[in-house]
Amino acid sequence: MQPGPSVQNERSEDIDLLHLVERALLFFRRFKWVFVGALLAGLVAGFAFYKKIPNTYRSRMVLHSFLLTNPEQIQLVNNWAQLLSQKEYRTLAQLFHCDEKLLYGVKKIKAREIQQVFTPNNPNGFTVDVWVTDNQLLDSLQAGIIYGFENNGYIRERLDVKRNALRLLISETTAEILKLDSTKMALENIIRGNGHSSSSLIIDGSSLSRQLIELQEKLQNYKENYRFTNGVQVLQPFIPFSEPDGPRLLSWLIIGVLGFTCMAWAITVVYNINRKLKQRQQGR
Repeated sequence: MQPGPSVQNERSEDIDLLHLVERALLFFRRFKWVFVGALLAGLVAGFAFYKKIPNTYRSRMVLHSFLLTNPEQIQLVNNWAQLLSQKEYRTLAQLFHCDEKLLYGVKKIKAREIQQVFTPNNPNGFTVDVWVTDNQLLDSLQAGIIYGFENNGYIRERLDVKRNALRLLISETTAEILKLDSTKMALENIIRGNGHSSSSLIIDGSSLSRQLIELQEKLQNYKENYRFTNGVQVLQPFIPFSEPDGPRLLSWLIIGVLGFTCMAWAITVVYNINRKLKQRQQGR
């Protein structure tokens, strides 16, 4: 009984697959020294690139903003990162109000929310990560980033309005405290001069004291708000790390091996095709 067509097709597919694997093994066996050389060359090249590339250090700053939402602040950082990736050092130096040479050692800037849930008052803040070639750049870079946040046109205008309003409140509250204090002193002098006090004077005196305390608390709050009226608040500055974040030796070794192996495969394939074409021409 003859086997059916499906059985013959399965056998032919198995034979073709085995034949393909056999040819691949013969191909690599024929050019094994080429691939061994490519492997060694890839390791050497990967190690050489690893030693040549300068170390990069990663650091993180935690910020909080009361003027803009986290996505808006992060978009500003993304714009700066794009300028940095395009090597627009002069433009970025103007935004950071820093020396252009400082940015040569900055490799990457990235921002993200601490908790990626939208809320109107941004209770969780956001982080800014930087990769630099020298930890000594972190202080100057931090000052530049803060300057960039606070001297954005819209933010600067809002800060000016808020600071002017707080200065006015501080001035008016201070004046009210001085008036109440003078009134209280005059009332005390009247009481001491008469040698007696009426119930109405006692009530007025206690009311003045309470008003003075309330105004002093308001004045303290206004001064505190004025002191911390900034585009962003730094919750944690950049901290230098002694251990570099990159480059990684294993990654560069893998890149070197893959690169040279692909080159060796391409060269051997072209060589093998040319050899077979020559054999066919000679056979004719």
